[in-house]
Amino acid sequence: MSDATVGQLIVAGTAVLSGGLGLLGGILIEHLRTRRDRAARTESRQDQKDDFQRQTLLDLQEAVARFGRAVGRAHHQDIMAHRESGKWGRSLLGDDLDQEYVASQVHLQLLRERARDDELRRLATRFQNLGVLVTMSQSKDQATSRMDDWIECLGNLQDRLGMVLRGFV
Repeated sequence: MSDATVGQLIVAGTAVLSGGLGLLGGILIEHLRTRRDRAARTESRQDQKDDFQRQTLLDLQEAVARFGRAVGRAHHQDIMAHRESGKWGRSLLGDDLDQEYVASQVHLQLLRERARDDELRRLATRFQNLGVLVTMSQSKDQATSRMDDWIECLGNLQDRLGMVLRGFV
């Protein structure tokens, strides 16, 4: 084989080798870029989920307070009616209070179901159920006992809610 042919073969081999390495390098770079982009999208989706959960928990705090105010107002109305009539639990809630009471229950239930934390959902359910029982009490003593249980549950709920929220900081 002549030197010219060997030289041409070397040049052709070098061109094929460099083209192949360039192609392989391009494929590798694209693979790494795709993996990095996928990881970035996954992280972005997780950040969005965390932001949604954080906002849900903050809204849940407000809903707990709103429902608490509605139950407290209903209980106060029962106390005032009892003072006037001597009978417990016979008065109906006023329209405004009744609407606020129902709306606060619905809002609390909606937010409660969005919470990821099982224990938090359990406590929020218990809090809501005990609040309803306070307003359905058949006697002043029963209402007082239920109110004590409800307030204790509120403390436990707020503790858990705070702990879960601190996990997002």
